[in-house]
Amino acid sequence: EAKKRKEELEKTMIEIPGVHGIGIGLTPESTEREFSIYIDVDTKEAAEKVSTVVRKMNRSDDDIICKMEPAPTHHIGIVSEEEQETDHNGPDACLSDDELIPDRSRYRPVPGGVSISAKKGYYGTFCTFVISKDENDDRLYMLSNKHVFATIGNMVCQPVYDKGNRVGTVVRHADYTTQDAAIAEFTADRSNGSENTIQDYGKIGGYRALTQDDLGKYVIKRGARTRYTKGKIENILYTTYLVDGSVVYDCVKIAALDQTPTEKYVYSKSGDSGSPVIMEDEEKLVGLHFAGPASDSGEYGICCKKTNVFDSLNI
Repeated sequence: EAKKRKEELEKTMIEIPGVHGIGIGLTPESTEREFSIYIDVDTKEAAEKVSTVVRKMNRSDDDIICKMEPAPTHHIGIVSEEEQETDHNGPDACLSDDELIPDRSRYRPVPGGVSISAKKGYYGTFCTFVISKDENDDRLYMLSNKHVFATIGNMVCQPVYDKGNRVGTVVRHADYTTQDAAIAEFTADRSNGSENTIQDYGKIGGYRALTQDDLGKYVIKRGARTRYTKGKIENILYTTYLVDGSVVYDCVKIAALDQTPTEKYVYSKSGDSGSPVIMEDEEKLVGLHFAGPASDSGEYGICCKKTNVFDSLNI
């Protein structure tokens, strides 16, 4: 029922300037597990317009939560010339003036959750190793975002773009309407391909789909920018409208831990694109992080569902 209501509203909400996301989440302070429609906006005017439109549709807004948050963008990171030339052979080789220290260290074997680059000056995060469903294809592949790997045929490097760091070649993109994903063939020595371990986390024990029963549960994300962080699943069946005009459907929105007057928790920032999203205490991969606030404020992240990504890429 909540899915039907969300789909009806979405057709109208997409036309309102300032609306950048719509999904299904738990109703706050409900004594039972009830669902509400969450509509994310980035201006007060947009919030007022949402209320006006709902009233004109002759429907109650009791099940609608309008939330003020910055609009989302891809979480690709930028590497400065100085960092590009840094020796990347040890932990914390590249420091930042920010309170968060990006991890652009060189890892061999290569674990998930570390820096990769397919274009000089930019970096994202390697998610995990995958294999094809085609029994005749025995190649090992690297999974990340389409906007991180970019053009098919690109050289993929770890940690930054340099021939001496080459570990793969981009070979396939997913359908962009439901996921931002791509794979690269791992061309480095096979001994440098790890057994699906995630840096700072350990080995993952498989994959599983996300459902409405997972709303409110906690996940772990490991990214090259913010490293190991924790968040809570806030919305499913989430449609996001990115600042560049692209739209991605059937996503999952994850909120940073609750903010307090003295502590500000961060879930993701630019450079975390491609991060593995893992169910806490289950050791199972459930998502592929690809976007967050364009302001880089870190209060939420958006991931593609593992099921959509794997089906589209036949892995």
